[in-house]
Amino acid sequence: FKQDILEIKQKINAILYLSKVELSSPKQLEEKLNNIVFLETTSGNIYTLDDLDNNKVPLDFYEGFSELIHSIEDGTFKNAKFLTSGNQKTAGICEVKGFKKRVIYDRVGFDTYAILGAFIKKSDKDKGYIDQLGNRIAIYRKNKDSIIKRINEEEGYLDSQKDILNQIYEFLEPNIKKRG
Repeated sequence: FKQDILEIKQKINAILYLSKVELSSPKQLEEKLNNIVFLETTSGNIYTLDDLDNNKVPLDFYEGFSELIHSIEDGTFKNAKFLTSGNQKTAGICEVKGFKKRVIYDRVGFDTYAILGAFIKKSDKDKGYIDQLGNRIAIYRKNKDSIIKRINEEEGYLDSQKDILNQIYEFLEPNIKKRG
């Protein structure tokens, strides 16, 4: 038994060593980030930017929204939930959530996720939130095939989406004055 214990300890040490080596390489961490694309309005605006910059989102919520979006990007999916709740309009879509904050997303590729919007949910029975969410998901479902086609075929599409993601992160920075 002592020999078995020693072998197991060696295996554990080897695993710990390899995991530390893997985590210490920033290039490897960067390669593991998911691609993020954003649902656009018919005029080309980004729904998520509109959601966050409509003067209804308090500035103290910005950091939480940034964390939620980042959790989709880094694959940790903070408090992820698969929307089912018997509502056909929302079934099959996912959300990451914080206190009163929701970021709605769907997987559109192996490592690519479409963010449909960022919402404040005031209560579990918030009819306005449910209606807005249902409408946004309906718009997304009409455009999902087009989004996937752009991801797979349009050169530079993911790069432009990365620029939008960076713009959103900059917008959500706590030190920048947002409104006049």
